[in-house]
Amino acid sequence: MLKIIGIISMTIDHIGYLFFPELAWTRIVGRIAFPIFAYGISQGYIYTKNLKLYMYRLLIFALISQIPYYLFISRNHLNVIFTLLLGLISLIFIDKYNFFAVLIPAAAAYLMKSEYGVYGILITVFFYYFRNNHKMLFLTFSIMTVIYSVLIKWDLQLWSLIVLPFILCFKNTRINVNKYVFYAYYPLHIAVLGLIKTFMKG
Repeated sequence: MLKIIGIISMTIDHIGYLFFPELAWTRIVGRIAFPIFAYGISQGYIYTKNLKLYMYRLLIFALISQIPYYLFISRNHLNVIFTLLLGLISLIFIDKYNFFAVLIPAAAAYLMKSEYGVYGILITVFFYYFRNNHKMLFLTFSIMTVIYSVLIKWDLQLWSLIVLPFILCFKNTRINVNKYVFYAYYPLHIAVLGLIKTFMKG
């Protein structure tokens, strides 16, 4: 259910970005998407039966997605699946070494300019680290989101703070959808929306 909410909000965000940049509400709705997917990574790490396959799957779809992302969204950044992959690697490092090992994938996210960068890595880590402590989760997520928003001049990312009630309410609500649908949806919807915009310009 959370993934469905995530892809709906993400789609609205990208429609606003590509077609209606003057409509701020589309970008506001889209702010809840990434935290939902970051939470999904923290849960995937806990419950996956094959961690290596999980990582390879993320890497493959990150590479595939970079093509439409580069063509239609940004030529200066790596797409968000790279950030999610680095978030997963962060969780592995934390369990294998210590909490400060997160600095390595966080630095990689910063240097490679993956979407959401260090912020994306850290909130993934906090979703995992404080999964059983909702007060600390709310506190750390709020602090990181405010810092991130300040650093990029009070971006709309502050609206992502409304995502926590969604996660707490729907985290145990399950709908049976093949996992590859969610992976494939990301590059496909960017490609479709980008091509529509290109044809409209033409």
